[in-house]
Amino acid sequence: MYLLPGVLADQLCLTGDFAAQAQQLMDSRTMTSQHPNVTRLLDDMRATLNKRWQDFEMILHGSLDLGMGLTGASDVDLFVLMPINSSKVHSAVVFEAIDLLRQQPDLYSPDVRVTGLEWRPFFTFYHIPTQMYCDVGFGEEWYDSTGQLSHYFYNLDKHFLQLGKLIKMWCSAHELSGHFKADKMANYLWYLLTILYLQQKNLAPPVYKLQKHSENATLDSWDRSFEPIPYAVRNNESLYQLLGGFFQYYSQFDFQNYIVSPFAGRPIHRSDFLNVDRIPDEFVVYKNIVGSDFTNSSTSNLRSPLYIQNPFVHDFNLAHQMTQDGVSKIVAHMKWAAKVYEEFPSDQFLAAILSPIQDEVVDDDERGEAVHKLQDVLYNNCNDSSLL
Repeated sequence: MYLLPGVLADQLCLTGDFAAQAQQLMDSRTMTSQHPNVTRLLDDMRATLNKRWQDFEMILHGSLDLGMGLTGASDVDLFVLMPINSSKVHSAVVFEAIDLLRQQPDLYSPDVRVTGLEWRPFFTFYHIPTQMYCDVGFGEEWYDSTGQLSHYFYNLDKHFLQLGKLIKMWCSAHELSGHFKADKMANYLWYLLTILYLQQKNLAPPVYKLQKHSENATLDSWDRSFEPIPYAVRNNESLYQLLGGFFQYYSQFDFQNYIVSPFAGRPIHRSDFLNVDRIPDEFVVYKNIVGSDFTNSSTSNLRSPLYIQNPFVHDFNLAHQMTQDGVSKIVAHMKWAAKVYEEFPSDQFLAAILSPIQDEVVDDDERGEAVHKLQDVLYNNCNDSSLL
């Protein structure tokens, strides 16, 4: 076996080949909706809302509903369904709910973040007893089109959900995912990077093809519908090859000039959205909404260091909060993991990419030295499971 340096406590020792190690990681880290922390948070939230409303329904979505929940790495995503249909009413309900939370400082942190006020507001709070974040939105059930879309993609092949979990563990180990951070990406953005990668390998269809025969479900002018069409996935790659290929693909991706667009199913040059005549043909709705008016916020998005396009709202950059330093940090980690994939045997790959040595890597010279250092000191596949 191979021991990672600096790991002193709460170790998880991996045994067997890559596939066995991956399964061991997932068995030890998977968190379902029945996890005690999840049920405690939901019970507290239900009791809190009951102080004001009784006629509502709470529905889990996001990573827990997708099957991507991991202990220590997943938040709770929640829809609260009420008999309301106006955005103004939605806003009023959101702030009433926040006021209820703030009346219970023993359960909830007073720092509650509200986003989406211009269309469908939701808020994020921190639940003190479980030390978990929760995103809460109020709206119609079909409104969770993004979650349904993730379900579709990750269930196209038996390896895809496993791939997403391993990427999520890697992000968690190196603090690359998080809420509203300039140097971290939300888990959903990592899901979209994974989907685009699979689309580039012709293992998943572009979103626009899923909308060709769907029944239009327009919200705020954007079509949020899709039809989960049958798609023949001809995947001849193992989970090991898919994971290594993910790091190789994004270690060379030109984030400065290209948009990550799962809707189109391919990277799109940013300049294509600066001229209405160059906008790709798939973006019919975008052309109708924006037209030739490029004075709005959509063009300011194009100057962001990282552009990950919302699959349904095409003028919204989901990664707009990222700084150049944050993007550079993520790319450096991608390059390190790609190099490890190319130089390490498969049964050492997972332990190596989860090593804390990776967090010391800054440039290409250091990356090479760190890989050789890790090869010298790695003597068993034990890892600090508290980092995952």
